[in-house]
Amino acid sequence: MHVLAAFVLLAPTVLGASFPAELFSPLVPQKILATFKSLPNPTKYPQFTDQTAGDWQFFVPDTWTSGFFPATGYALNTRKALCGATSQNQLGIANWLELSREASAALVSLEIKNGQGHDVGFLSYPFVEELAVNPNNHTATTAVNNFATLLANRFNPIVGCTRSWDSPDPDFQVIIDNMMNLEVLFHSAELTGNDTLRHIATTHADTTTKNHIRADGGTWHVIHYNTFTGTVTAKKTAQGFSDNSTWSRGEAWAIYGFANMWKWTGNTAYRDTATRVANYFLGNIPSDGIVPW
Repeated sequence: MHVLAAFVLLAPTVLGASFPAELFSPLVPQKILATFKSLPNPTKYPQFTDQTAGDWQFFVPDTWTSGFFPATGYALNTRKALCGATSQNQLGIANWLELSREASAALVSLEIKNGQGHDVGFLSYPFVEELAVNPNNHTATTAVNNFATLLANRFNPIVGCTRSWDSPDPDFQVIIDNMMNLEVLFHSAELTGNDTLRHIATTHADTTTKNHIRADGGTWHVIHYNTFTGTVTAKKTAQGFSDNSTWSRGEAWAIYGFANMWKWTGNTAYRDTATRVANYFLGNIPSDGIVPW
């Protein structure tokens, strides 16, 4: 499992075109291009498909998933740069960078005010990807820094975490999903030199390790703290089967989040946590390979 944790963090430039062709279908760029072409005007973003017709359901920019689809276009742009475009892989059928930039434009205003709370990290994804292409893009730099500031403002040093949902004090709720949003703090710290952002990210991850992760590698979805004392008052779920179950998507958030913390800090404790959680996930996949909700 150490191999798994390391694999997901290897730079694309190391792996590049060494992936077997079978791991990438030419249908991927075809389907993504079709979705880009179907985006409404004004821009809304795909989140899930209708269960009957299979049609995308689109949502306004101020939605927690809105950054995912533009970032997917950036991912195809990166793959095209690394692997080249061929008739077999279909990566040359679109200007992915241009499409992604156009689709990201509707997210810019959210850097100042939005209704997504801790999920500003998700909203920042396209702008982080833009900076990988053009580090001098002022709009992207400003967006990343502003999203990071919004997240940092949700940090409570007594609890040791950024707040997830805005429940009234003294109830301070933190969900495992927050591990996915810490990355924007590191990106902004690199841009600004503000080490306080790194401290917030590592403190949140350390507190999450202590209180969200079970000994067997399973996870609680929601930890309730007392805002003023930092005491854990309850461990529950909001989307899993029960309070004592492990919500599959939350487990995936934890695997990625802690592996990413290892990448950013080099702290092997985060790698070990990611490995423990991944072992639990793999050890509980049913024989049909379909992961339960």
